[in-house]
Amino acid sequence: MNLNFFFIKIAKVARGTKKAFWPPRFVRSCGERPLCLAPIAPRCGGQADCRCGIAQKSSLASRQETLGFTLIELLIVITILAVLTGVALLDYGFSVKKARIQVAAEELVALLGDATVRSQTQFSQIEEVDGADSTVVCYGVTIEKGSLPVLFKTSRDEDTQLCVMSDREPVKELSWEDLVFVTDIDWTAMTVSGTETDTVDWIAFLFSPPKGDVSVYLDSGLLVEKSEVTEVQVRLTYQNSSESVLNKVVKINPVTSSFMILTQSEVEAL
Repeated sequence: MNLNFFFIKIAKVARGTKKAFWPPRFVRSCGERPLCLAPIAPRCGGQADCRCGIAQKSSLASRQETLGFTLIELLIVITILAVLTGVALLDYGFSVKKARIQVAAEELVALLGDATVRSQTQFSQIEEVDGADSTVVCYGVTIEKGSLPVLFKTSRDEDTQLCVMSDREPVKELSWEDLVFVTDIDWTAMTVSGTETDTVDWIAFLFSPPKGDVSVYLDSGLLVEKSEVTEVQVRLTYQNSSESVLNKVVKINPVTSSFMILTQSEVEAL
């Protein structure tokens, strides 16, 4: 009996020490958080909430320490943004220049076409007081190096059937805001010895009514037979730039009264 009583006492002591000295366990879950590897202290009463609260606080503190960025990272981002912005601005500025030179060439072609249409539709505008025949009006375009092209009108001498250049009256002038200039005027003529090319500083195209036939006048006001002039090339340049993409050439054919803008490859081949 005494031996049995001894073993019962040992068992009770063992069960009591299990609660106090049992090896620490690990919390497997803190709600939705990952595993918490902190042991459960006896003072927590075996509840996982004690250590889970500590684990959650330590996790939040460590995450707060990693928020934000350093000064070096900020400088790197600012530098990259500055480089990208500079490249974009340069490309945008160059695109604006190409667009302006293209628009200027199209406006010159439109001005020549406007003079042609006016000579065919508005050539009888001024009536004489005594009931005589109306005065025939001619329209034309003057192009001069360093100046803006001008659409003008003038009267026609009924005896010679030629437009009078001395009576020119401006009708419309192109506005290129001192950005686009006429830099070269080259004309090609057929002579007895062959094809001849020359450069002038001023040229005028007169469109005689009612068909709009073209007459060409050069620097000194000299009338050139349209059968002799086979081609006139007017070069436009954006702020006197030497880059081929900022140069446009308008080709005028007086024989066929046609006007066209040369392509970039044709301009580079000149």
